[in-house]
Amino acid sequence: MSSMTGVKEETTGVLFLDSRATAVIDFNKLEKGSDLWLFAQATDFGKDMAGLVVLLTPGSEQRVWYEKDAVNNQLVIYGEKQGEVSYRLTAPRFDHEKWPNEVVGDNIDSASLKIK
Repeated sequence: MSSMTGVKEETTGVLFLDSRATAVIDFNKLEKGSDLWLFAQATDFGKDMAGLVVLLTPGSEQRVWYEKDAVNNQLVIYGEKQGEVSYRLTAPRFDHEKWPNEVVGDNIDSASLKIK
């Protein structure tokens, strides 16, 4: 099982920039049961989508960037031309506030950093 700090979820995938060199992930219109739909159900993007972390890698030599549209619950990806873009999205899990990063009490052995 992979690990990351905090209580977070992540998903990865590939999308294609259209003839306008744009792709939109509309979190309100995802196919039920898809990886992106499940990610959206299991996470809390926070105010103005501030908790959503986006990593993009173009499949060709070009610049790609994104814009978070919190009003419409969308992630808009832009590029310089049509093509494939890989993405990695990370966000706090829906119940992240119930699980602080700090272990309280005698449940941790600080010498080995292993939870007892």
